[in-house]
Amino acid sequence: MTHLSHPRAILTRQIIDFFNTYLRGTFTWDDVTLRPAEKAEKITGRRQIDKEIATVDFAGYSIMISSPDEKPPLGEVMLFSLEHGILAQGLIDMATWDRVAEAIKAHEKKDMTNVA
Repeated sequence: MTHLSHPRAILTRQIIDFFNTYLRGTFTWDDVTLRPAEKAEKITGRRQIDKEIATVDFAGYSIMISSPDEKPPLGEVMLFSLEHGILAQGLIDMATWDRVAEAIKAHEKKDMTNVA
């Protein structure tokens, strides 16, 4: 029997890997709140399903990752904050994760210099 993972769990795993790879020493997964799943539009005669999106909140930032079914053709990663709007956005690939990490680190560095 083949085990199929839920798409939202796979997307969440990508965010966890991002934290462990890019933000080690800055933030940890313990700093994160995973938002509840959003419901997809109900189709008559079918069961209600979740959107294939995972969103986490931490330290004034939010990262949303959408599957290719939600944002064709390759899915999307978006970093945003209420204070600054969208800080980084792009396809689910290493270049986008690099930009997300750079944006977080740049804002954290700016915040640290404003405190000093």
